[in-house]
Amino acid sequence: MTNEELIKQLVEKKLNAQIKTERVETETQKYLVVAIGEKKYAFFAQNIREIVLDSDIFFVPFVPEYVQGLINRHG
Repeated sequence: MTNEELIKQLVEKKLNAQIKTERVETETQKYLVVAIGEKKYAFFAQNIREIVLDSDIFFVPFVPEYVQGLINRHG
């Protein structure tokens, strides 16, 4: 085996090793999925600041029927 053939094989092995070790980077997105009644809604997780559970809802007079009331978040 000549030096040129040996160098050629080493270069090929190095290139093959680089190809095998390269990682494919994928971009992922996280979502918050909420079911309200029969419908499901998805929101980008990066847009969610806070999830409030089991808070008292206070009635507010003279508002449309679809507004249930207000939540006292900060006391």
